[in-house]
Amino acid sequence: MKHKMLLIFLLLISSGLYAQINITGINRTRAEFLRGYKQLPSDTNTFAFQVNQRTGMKFNYRNELIETNMTFLDARIWGAEFAKPSTNFLSVTEGYVRLFLPLNWSITAGRQLLSIDNERLIGKRDWNLKPTSHDALTINYDSEKTKFQVISAFNQSEYLYDGTNYKATGFYKVMNMLWFSYKFSYLTLATMHVIDGFQSVNNANVIYIRYTPSVLFSYITDTYKLNMRLFYQTGKSASGTNIDAYYAEADFYSRFSKAAGFTIGTEIISGEKMQSGNLIPSFNLLYGTVNRFNGNIDYFSNQNNSLAAGLINPFVKLDFKFGNRLTLNTDFHYFRIIDNTLYQFTEKEKTLGYETDLSLIYKPIETLNLKMGYSIFIPNSSMAFLTGGNSNYFGNYAYLMLTISPELFSNVKK
Repeated sequence: MKHKMLLIFLLLISSGLYAQINITGINRTRAEFLRGYKQLPSDTNTFAFQVNQRTGMKFNYRNELIETNMTFLDARIWGAEFAKPSTNFLSVTEGYVRLFLPLNWSITAGRQLLSIDNERLIGKRDWNLKPTSHDALTINYDSEKTKFQVISAFNQSEYLYDGTNYKATGFYKVMNMLWFSYKFSYLTLATMHVIDGFQSVNNANVIYIRYTPSVLFSYITDTYKLNMRLFYQTGKSASGTNIDAYYAEADFYSRFSKAAGFTIGTEIISGEKMQSGNLIPSFNLLYGTVNRFNGNIDYFSNQNNSLAAGLINPFVKLDFKFGNRLTLNTDFHYFRIIDNTLYQFTEKEKTLGYETDLSLIYKPIETLNLKMGYSIFIPNSSMAFLTGGNSNYFGNYAYLMLTISPELFSNVKK
């Protein structure tokens, strides 16, 4: 046994001679000017202004056998440190070790940023002040045609000597995910299955299980991309209520020229005009990205009200490239509920409103990115019954964001 341990140690040392070591800085500052963000403005609302910032450092070590990654992140609103000096801003965003196995297999354990498919159900949520991390075990198989991934996570609030307990609300106690895809030339077929469980508020030994299976279709050529996704959701919610919901999405991407492209598509998120006490027909988007799909103003990030009645979201997205450094993106959204929402027994129109998102990205070098954007939401009268506020006012959101990711150290020759 001692000889085997010595052999493993010598292998690690010898492989370390060829290790890659990288240290990268993280600096992202975003100024925001808004009125009617996530909720329509009221008569008394005024424009708000704030600056938020991420500052951190990423350490990565990799050789033929292992990879380890540590990312420390300080995220704050400018001035909040003095208002709340006891607040802990610094956190470990990533802290994992990955073991590379023969035949394209690998195992990763620790705190990770997960990005599955297009991040609709499981994503990093990188637009937020802090991205979403998961403490999990991941098993991967990655070949030219086949991709297989299993994720298993378990959360607990503290070290216990008897039983388990996870006090946090709104996040899973257990989560398991399986992804499998196979590529047939231009066609790729995939399936994803997510099982997450929530601890009962009244009994730590009771876990309510939710199950979300899906099928995905992708057809990619040199001139266009076609994607289709269909999800179903069943089981129980965090409150123990039965679920019966679905989600469907299709999008088509092509280019007018090398400098201009477009995407056209639609999303359907199930819901109902009035949710009964023993059934939830509204699809929950789990731990995925929201504003990338339903607009930057984030009116549809709240699962309990703005998405409860269901949503139909046709969209058109345009992108224009001016050389290698400048990109202009323009997104148009139309929002409509599936069923008329009953509010005090008065039916409202199904059309909720229209949103336009503009963004300009300037990237002079690889480590620097300057992005500015403006979004406007034009509501219909029914929108106020979902989010509150006054539908006579437009929603406005503008931002200026500077991202710098300098390479502080690297032993890799370039």
